[in-house]
Amino acid sequence: MLEKNIVTRNIIFGFFLSVLFVLGCSKSYLQENGKTPSEIVQMAQLAIGDVQNFSFELVHKKGYIDLGNGLNLIHAHGYTSQNDFEIFTESTLGRSLIKSDAVVIADRTWITNPITGKWSEIPPDDSPINFLNPTVLMKNILTNLSDLQLLGSDESIYEVSGETYSDSFESLVGLVKAGEKIKIEMKINKLSNYLEQVSINGQIQLNDEDDFERVIYFSKYNQAKMLTPPLGND
Repeated sequence: MLEKNIVTRNIIFGFFLSVLFVLGCSKSYLQENGKTPSEIVQMAQLAIGDVQNFSFELVHKKGYIDLGNGLNLIHAHGYTSQNDFEIFTESTLGRSLIKSDAVVIADRTWITNPITGKWSEIPPDDSPINFLNPTVLMKNILTNLSDLQLLGSDESIYEVSGETYSDSFESLVGLVKAGEKIKIEMKINKLSNYLEQVSINGQIQLNDEDDFERVIYFSKYNQAKMLTPPLGND
């Protein structure tokens, strides 16, 4: 009977050793083959170096971009090819919703009259969005990051958080409240390494509130289309 108990204990002990060995190997495998948040961001930086064009969308979960003269941008989407882009915007002026479209090609800018919808070419310096540059914005988002953390991942996406400074968003809002620390969360595609989404929390402009939250979506990478001056412009 004693001998039987000893054999049973040995079998059980051997089983637990096997389990611990498998778990230990699994952990080592994950450590050796997983990527750190810094490596994930570096891969995203390399990936955008080959990007020629992409689509973008800006959503305010709370807040707006102050365009001056009481005009507040709340939503925008568009397409960019290098430094040229088209954009469709929704803004508020008091209680009024203002919709306007713009096309920027080289040093020329066209914009629609929000009342008539008619296109007009205007001097770039007169454009309310003359600071906007989606390509520069994306590059700035992925640089000067600190306190990177991997929030999670699934089969297709890495979720990474970090901190940057408000100066990185001049190409989004224009004049910034310089030197403010901003928390961001990013979604980066595992297959392409492209940045797909960034959530921005905090004060970027002077009159922003602490809980302002902006989300930018990036999509349709390298799906080229021709940007041309709009028909019917003055």
